[in-house]
Amino acid sequence: FSAGVPKAAPARGEGRDGSAPSDGAPARKRDWIIDALDDEGLRYVDQRPSGGCLWIVGGGEIEGAVAAINAQGAGFKFNVRGSRATRGSSGWYMRGYPEHADDRALGSAPPVTEAELKLIEAGDTVFHKAFGYGEVTDVDWGKGSISVSLGDKTRTFMFPSSFYQGLLTLV
Repeated sequence: FSAGVPKAAPARGEGRDGSAPSDGAPARKRDWIIDALDDEGLRYVDQRPSGGCLWIVGGGEIEGAVAAINAQGAGFKFNVRGSRATRGSSGWYMRGYPEHADDRALGSAPPVTEAELKLIEAGDTVFHKAFGYGEVTDVDWGKGSISVSLGDKTRTFMFPSSFYQGLLTLV
């Protein structure tokens, strides 16, 4: 059985509680992200113990919950097609075991605030991790999107999650 979306009882390599299966498989590493996902009531598939990703099943409807977890130090990114782990459903994924924001050394940059995001408008400059500096051409809170002119192309990103994920930053 390949990894899939947890239902009533998690299959091997899956879990809502991060516990080891009872079939003698090695114990899973438990971390703060699993606790946060459980607190939010989100469905997930954790394949990190075998070198894979931690997937949260869902799309834009859970963006706020994912953003809150990302603000604590996670690095979930969205994939509309998901993976085999999500059985093709949209999902949010990350690798590894990041430190919780409370556990990091003081002096790290604070995440973008809601107040800062509300001030973004056309003409503002942002920085994209891969494409560099760009100019905001449109912000649509209703659709949850932001359009940015990057070089000779205008690209559209999920908003505000692209800022929470660190894909875009304010300049």
